[in-house]
Amino acid sequence: MKILLVSATWLEVEPLIIHLKNMGGLRQTGQSYKWNNIEFNLLITGVGIAATAYSMAKALHHNHQYQLVIDIGIAGAFRRKDGLTIGEVVYIETDCFAELGVRGDQGFQTIFDIGLVKPYDYPYNNGLLVNTTDKLPEIVCRFLRKLPSVKAITSDTIHANPNEIEQLAQMYKPYLETMEGAAFYYVTLNDRIPAFQLRAISNYVEERDVSKWEIPWALNNLGERIFMLFNNLNKEIARI
Repeated sequence: MKILLVSATWLEVEPLIIHLKNMGGLRQTGQSYKWNNIEFNLLITGVGIAATAYSMAKALHHNHQYQLVIDIGIAGAFRRKDGLTIGEVVYIETDCFAELGVRGDQGFQTIFDIGLVKPYDYPYNNGLLVNTTDKLPEIVCRFLRKLPSVKAITSDTIHANPNEIEQLAQMYKPYLETMEGAAFYYVTLNDRIPAFQLRAISNYVEERDVSKWEIPWALNNLGERIFMLFNNLNKEIARI
């Protein structure tokens, strides 16, 4: 199986590489890796929507052989009654560009509100980017069903202003905020490539206080989860 593993930074993928090296058998040539029966290329896009969209479009244009594309990273969680806890790893099923629109006298209006794009123009589904699992291998679907499935928003701005956070929470009712996720789904949905996005919660979306963030813990949990998936895929391929 040929996989494209996408992350905004090396920091977010490093725990997985360490897990694979510790297990033995990991071979590397540049950004291409082989671990037993799994081959994957590593794509570090850089932070933000533009960097992700450009890097992914370029990578997929040069290689049409990927059977699976995975995006991994950390994220901030909105505080909700049914919310997520620090360190938790989740599957992002639905995403959107939270700040793509117009801000005027009537407040913020999306590109769908003002009619620039129709809500069901592909790849949008009622204005959202909804990932489908119908093309994913069943073993991947079983893995994802064990994780919380959530809605996220994507923005080039890390929100730390209480009023802005509340507005986003009311408008989108999201669980997570990332800086790349919607760009990842926009590209993979348009190219109709089997894909999914995993995030580990490193902090809450609130007034900025990095002393409360748990990045190493979140990254370790993320690395362990992806390693579990790779291990299961490797065993499944070996049986075929």
